[in-house]
Amino acid sequence: MCGITGFVGLNDKSKIRKMTEIIKHRGPDDYGYFSDRGVELGNRRLAIIDLSKRGHQPMSNENGDVWITYNGEIYNFKELRWQLENKGHKFRSNTDTEVIIHTYEEYGPACLKLFNGIFAFAIWDARKGKKQLFLARDRIGKQPLYYYFDKEKLLFASEIKAILEFGIKREVDVQALSNYLTFTYTPGPLTMFKGIRKLLPGHYLVYKNKKVTLRKYWDFDFKPEQNTERFYEKLLFKTLKDTVRKQLISDVPLGHYLSGGIDSSSILAMMSLIRKETGGKEIKTFSVGFNTNEVLDELKYARLVAEKFSTDHHELIVSEDSIKEFPRILWQLDEPIPNVTLMPLYFMSKETKKHATVILTGNGGDEIFAGYRQHSLIHYANEYYKKFPRLFESNATINLFEAISKLAPTQRIRRYGKFATKFLPAVKNSARAYRTLVYLDFDEAEKSRLLTREIRKKAKKERIIEDLFQKKIDLINKLTLVDLKLTLPDQYLLNDDKLTMAHSIESRVPYLDNKMLAFTEKLPTELKLKDGTSKYIFRKTMASYLPKEIIKRKKYGFTAPLQRWYGSYLSEVATSLLDSPEIVNQGFFNRDYLRNLLVNSKNSVEKINKIILLLTFEIWYKIFIMGDRMNKLI
Repeated sequence: MCGITGFVGLNDKSKIRKMTEIIKHRGPDDYGYFSDRGVELGNRRLAIIDLSKRGHQPMSNENGDVWITYNGEIYNFKELRWQLENKGHKFRSNTDTEVIIHTYEEYGPACLKLFNGIFAFAIWDARKGKKQLFLARDRIGKQPLYYYFDKEKLLFASEIKAILEFGIKREVDVQALSNYLTFTYTPGPLTMFKGIRKLLPGHYLVYKNKKVTLRKYWDFDFKPEQNTERFYEKLLFKTLKDTVRKQLISDVPLGHYLSGGIDSSSILAMMSLIRKETGGKEIKTFSVGFNTNEVLDELKYARLVAEKFSTDHHELIVSEDSIKEFPRILWQLDEPIPNVTLMPLYFMSKETKKHATVILTGNGGDEIFAGYRQHSLIHYANEYYKKFPRLFESNATINLFEAISKLAPTQRIRRYGKFATKFLPAVKNSARAYRTLVYLDFDEAEKSRLLTREIRKKAKKERIIEDLFQKKIDLINKLTLVDLKLTLPDQYLLNDDKLTMAHSIESRVPYLDNKMLAFTEKLPTELKLKDGTSKYIFRKTMASYLPKEIIKRKKYGFTAPLQRWYGSYLSEVATSLLDSPEIVNQGFFNRDYLRNLLVNSKNSVEKINKIILLLTFEIWYKIFIMGDRMNKLI
């Protein structure tokens, strides 16, 4: 992993150094710069493969007319190198970086279809007739890549804070703010900064002659193929094991984040099988929890799995004092994400760095195998609606909601019962049902009371969910597609990358490997969700390898004791920041609405969630727009 920076349209060595230095946490092992006429590239390197100076970046081809700054891992780089050598390409290092250069030379933008990995890179192509900058991001969006284009110059970086170091004007994107209130994160390509964009997953960008062209090179293609359960069990086992084997390649210490759920436990099972075959080192596992009740704390499940596979297990307990680091975490994230469960990942990564530099995680398992509550609940509600449509009128009751929820016993449904009166009438429109169930905080009516008139005029009502539901695929794949295209890259993977790289750790995601994605695209949906069992074929495949407590365990999101933390500490901070004259001067929110929201909020989880959402934005605003010191905010 690395941090990349650069710009085209002018030369300024002082600016490229400032941009690169601000993200030195992404690459403490080495740094480098490249300058050409009107071009600057920067790199901070975290050495993972080929630790020698031969891996120094930016790196060039033999002729010095194609240069790259790169962040990521290409897992099939050895196979590609062998093919390229047969075509006459010469190599000076053992890095995957050099493989990308020569693959681009050979195939141009089509090279992206050959890479199996996680990556974001920039290639300056100075060859005759080219003179262009080529930016690319991996299929699923594991590696971040941001850019800013003002019709003259193009800036890019792994993190937004690097682009801000260039000196551009800091303003809030009003549409992004409106979207944030709905989604609790900012769906791409927007960011909360006006003018700064995310390069979308599966896309590339070409800058040439002061013009920018965006192209999609990959997208999901769900085409289920019918076959026996046994066939898919064998294929899943082989695909997952092969994927994990590839992602264990590293020249530095490697470990695994173990949550105690089926996803991370299955990765560990594969790591253990591979270790027995190869005689590798003892596996290091890392878990985090709270000193609270068992519903919130997953440590006992993680211990169970760690003991089964005899790992070198490490645990970290997070207390409510950690909330004071939330401003620092937001600085690492670049954008407001109101999730206090980010703190355990941040602190666990800090502890992990003492033992490992590469980490495998279970991210993506719920998305590809339909493991979330919304997948089960909307699917079974839709089945009910087909049989009894009149029951789903405006007078639909909580009893009907509970009857449907019994068909999805692995889900934590009861908490959502109070939304039944909104959710049930929405079932006939799956996109609306998804919004009602998943995005519980601010709907359009609520936003109209929260936002000032000026902001409401500027922000349009988005149709992001509705557009994705237009895809001609079955309902379960539509539901998982929304998670794969939105929540996964713009929230979960963003959190994963920024908070591990904050401590110079590379995280890898086996479930999002090219071959795993291809497997689940062909997997019949009745094997993802069957007879009330989420991740049906996955659980069946892993039943022989994991403790039954893990296989049968109900799905719980990793949740912090938010209500307790809010009552003991955050409520005072919220009142101080949200009920202040500065709110009026900022011009985003109605102060009267905020005052009403703060009243008696300690006893309302619904209010607390909304307050945390707004408080997170306010802290972010003070750090990034106003330039306040982080240690004075909480």
